[in-house]
Amino acid sequence: MTREPSAQAGCVLYIGAGLASDLDSYLARDPDRIVLVEPNPALKDDLALLCEAHEGVRHLPYGITATGGARQLTVYNLFDISSFSEPLELLEHYPGAVVDKSPIVQTLTPDDLLPTLDLPAGVAHTLVIDTPGSEFEILDAFARGGALALFENLILTLPNHPLFKGHERVADIPGLLEAAGYGGPARQDDPANPDWRTETYRFDPNIGRLHALRARIEELEANARTDRAALSAAEADAETANEALSRLKSEAKAARKSAERHKSRRRALQADLREARAALAAQTEAGAAA
Repeated sequence: MTREPSAQAGCVLYIGAGLASDLDSYLARDPDRIVLVEPNPALKDDLALLCEAHEGVRHLPYGITATGGARQLTVYNLFDISSFSEPLELLEHYPGAVVDKSPIVQTLTPDDLLPTLDLPAGVAHTLVIDTPGSEFEILDAFARGGALALFENLILTLPNHPLFKGHERVADIPGLLEAAGYGGPARQDDPANPDWRTETYRFDPNIGRLHALRARIEELEANARTDRAALSAAEADAETANEALSRLKSEAKAARKSAERHKSRRRALQADLREARAALAAQTEAGAAA
């Protein structure tokens, strides 16, 4: 069955929500609910107040990783910056950044998380990811487990600099999502915060159809290469067989000639034998008469 876009707004799943300072932009989408996934325990009370203030907003106190389990979250003194990854150029771009806390938090895989949300199929769910250093890891885990297929819209907040380890995989995100059937990205830069950008992707069934056609073409081309190889092998076998047949014909012709020679020789010997017998018989008769 072909997956098609839906006009019905579903859930907004916001991974790495922090304090959800951009919550209003997602409320404006009129989703049926918003799930804020944020593991930083220091934000728990603030997020609880936020959920109380907005019906349909829920907080889950977990991180999302490819493997799940307990992980150390590094929380910095800067507003809303935390990561499971080690810093790279963080201090170059944020020289005042220092580690505030390093709590051990529980993380879930996408396959662990999705059953707890009960997201209906055929609805335009939105996946928001703001997880510096873990963006590709999380998207890849969603894609490999099949959970990405539930989301029509993807919104990624990405640093413009390699602030954390794992940033090198950000360049692989467009290819990963294109292979999963998403068009984009639509990029939005924030002049007030040039260190970050937002990329938006949307599921496009035509991309999936194009991938299916490409796969079919590759399959047909592979079959054609196999058939051509088999034909070449058959032609080589036929040529070998023809050469062997020619040799057999030549050998048969030579054998026939040899047989004819043997026949002629046998006839000559038989004639000589008859003559010898006749001569012997004549001598025998002559001797008896004498």
